[in-house]
Amino acid sequence: ISQLVCLHNNPDGGTRATSANLLGPFWRPGSPATPNGGNLVRCPTEGTPLFVRGRVVDPKGKPVAGAEIDVWHCNDEGYYENQDPGQADMNLRGKLTTDNDGRVWFRTIKPIGYPAPVDGPVGDLTRTLKRHNLRPAHVHFLIQANGFQTLTTHIFREPDPYLDSDVVFGVRSSLIGQFERHERGPLADTPYFTLSQRFVLAPQAAA
Repeated sequence: ISQLVCLHNNPDGGTRATSANLLGPFWRPGSPATPNGGNLVRCPTEGTPLFVRGRVVDPKGKPVAGAEIDVWHCNDEGYYENQDPGQADMNLRGKLTTDNDGRVWFRTIKPIGYPAPVDGPVGDLTRTLKRHNLRPAHVHFLIQANGFQTLTTHIFREPDPYLDSDVVFGVRSSLIGQFERHERGPLADTPYFTLSQRFVLAPQAAA
């Protein structure tokens, strides 16, 4: 039902603006301000480095400067920081601001898919429906800018075995990002991934 609400509230049916998605239970207010080029890894954290470059534009392709982008995702074991006492406070979280060209860039680690908790009603529902409780790997983005509808969305990683059967029905083809693997290169001397993603905001009073 929550995903259906997201779909119905997409401006233009999600054909021009980036499709919205669930906020989810693991978002936290107060993510630390992070400069462009900063690192979301705030404690020793296993995982393959991921370098993200994002750009925020309006439906005509004009850059949106000064947009706030809240980012969060799980670690290489499938746990968010606020469900894992082994991670430092606010690990793999950050809030960035787009530059005059609408761009942000940062470093983190590549997330993996993870199981939704099944110790409550969600577990009862998935067991009754005989469905698995797994989500494909993704990164969350919450984008706010004056004069635009606030966007909450995910970017999913391909390939992933659960893209076609996400337990919360969150995958949209337009939200599948290209996580490109590099054996080594200018960003790191060890294997790493890059992701370049464009976000289109719908004009509207921000909320």
